[in-house]
Amino acid sequence: TVGCKEHRELAREAVRKSLVLLKNGTKIDKPFMPLDRMAERILVVGTHAHDLGNQCGGWTKTKSGQSGGITIGTTLLDAIKAAVGDKTEVIYEKTPSNETLASGQSFSYAIVAVGEPPYAEMKGDNSELTIPLNGSDIVTVVAE
Repeated sequence: TVGCKEHRELAREAVRKSLVLLKNGTKIDKPFMPLDRMAERILVVGTHAHDLGNQCGGWTKTKSGQSGGITIGTTLLDAIKAAVGDKTEVIYEKTPSNETLASGQSFSYAIVAVGEPPYAEMKGDNSELTIPLNGSDIVTVVAE
């Protein structure tokens, strides 16, 4: 049966082996990951942080896939909440608000999840390396 427990475990294994962490800290002896369970406050932002359809991409459920809660699974935001301690405040915003960024709050971590919307063919054939859905702007604003 398509989508059975065995298929889902295989899909999870594929994600574990293909997820990319671009940089794990500024110093080799102080990595960001795994997250500190005692972190005080974590900011999670981006179009893909709590959107399983965006995280799964094309060929999920339908040829081109779709955004939203199209299948069962764990979003990045849900996984972060499960990984940290009960006292950690996890703040999620699809697009970070000026209020949140300018509030003077300090964050133990700022995690950005952006990328392309789901598609199957041709839309990925472009000559520019850009992140759609304001992804580049989100990365820049959070990094500042």
